[in-house]
This record gives sequence, C-alpha cells and structure tokens, in this order.
Amino acid sequence: MATNECKPNGELSIEYMGVQPFLNPLSIRKIPGLGEKTFIKLSDMGIKRIHELAQVHPEYMTSILGKNGIWLLQKAKGIDDSPVIPYQEQKTISSQMTFKQDSIDLVAINYLLTSMVMDLAFELRQKKKQTACITVTVRYSTREDVTKQASIPYTALDGTLIKKTKELFKQAYQKRILIRLVGVRLSNLVNGFEQIDLYTASEEQYSLCQAMDKIRRRFGPHSIKLASGMDLNL
Repeated sequence: MATNECKPNGELSIEYMGVQPFLNPLSIRKIPGLGEKTFIKLSDMGIKRIHELAQVHPEYMTSILGKNGIWLLQKAKGIDDSPVIPYQEQKTISSQMTFKQDSIDLVAINYLLTSMVMDLAFELRQKKKQTACITVTVRYSTREDVTKQASIPYTALDGTLIKKTKELFKQAYQKRILIRLVGVRLSNLVNGFEQIDLYTASEEQYSLCQAMDKIRRRFGPHSIKLASGMDLNL
C-alpha cells in the first residue's frame, strides 16, 4: 500500500507510529484483497475511508462479512500477520479515473484515455519494459463494470497503445449511459527495448517518444502531452 502511494519511484518507509496516520485517510478500496462487492456494501453503509472502517465494532463486522470482516478490520488497523513475499518482477501497470460527475462526454473521455496511456507508456520506457496486453475497464453509473482486453506485439510506443486503447473502449462502451470510471491496464510486461524497423512509422513514433521523454525527465512527467491528451474537467 505504501509503494502504491509514492509513485513513480515506489519507495516509502513508514515507522510503526506512523502506520495508522498513513492508513486513515485512504479509501478502503486501497486495502489489498477487498473486492468490488465488499467495497460497494461498505460504501452503501457510509464506510468509505480506512479510518471509518477501523472504528467499526468487530461483532458488527462479523455479522455483515463473517470471518472476512475481522480480516478487513485488522487490515484497517495496520495488523497483518501474513508472511512477507520475496520481490517479484512487476507484471502489470495501470491507471484509472473516477469522474467527479458521471459523464457521457466521449470526446473528453477519449482525451483522458490518451493522457492515461501516455503516462503509462512513459513509465514503461523509464523501466525499460514493454507490454503485450491492454485491458480497458468502463464502469457505468449503475456500477456495472465492462472489461475488454487485447493482445498486441510487444511495444512501449504511445501511438500503438493509444490506438488499441481507444478501440477497446469503443468495444466496452455499448450501453450509451453515463460512465463513472475508466481504467487502463498494461500487462504481460517484459524487459526490453523497442525493435525499430528503419523507414517505418514506428521509427517516427520512437523518435517522437524519445523527444517527449527527454522533456518529461527534465521538467516532470506531466510537462508535455499530445494535443489529443490534454486534461479536461471530468
């Protein structure tokens, strides 16, 4: 949980006395292992932040969630006796956005997806990785999630990833009702660099990515965007 809150370097040390202050303001969704159905149930009860969950009486948690309720309550209080798992190579990176208000503005949503993919692709290149699988999630205002996934040749280029992401979003968004959240996940990550064929569009993409990455490294990851990825008020 700590490393997820300190991107992009993923390093954060929390002393024992700082555990609860760190956890308290976070959404209960941040608790590893807390599923969507449990999140909805607790949210409907007005329990949306970890500090609110930590104050619930154990007997009440047991009555609504059984043994899992006590497990979640312990997590909310920073108690976890599970063994530490040795480091494993990162296999996925992801980004999602919950809108301030449910939206049907497809132009703005496509701009947002472009921005999200550009940030993820930049992260891939910084870590010298490539992806071979894209997953797009759409959450409707009815809380129904629709997910579409596609395999692609290994790449870390913005243009390729943006194009496929928009195709998947078009497949996922079929009900023409308000959208609450969109998410993008890149998986099947491997170490490696882009294989560029001379005199192809991929060479131009690679050169553009290199130029933009140089600006990002100097002025920050959000210092430059494609025009189709400008931030909009969602």
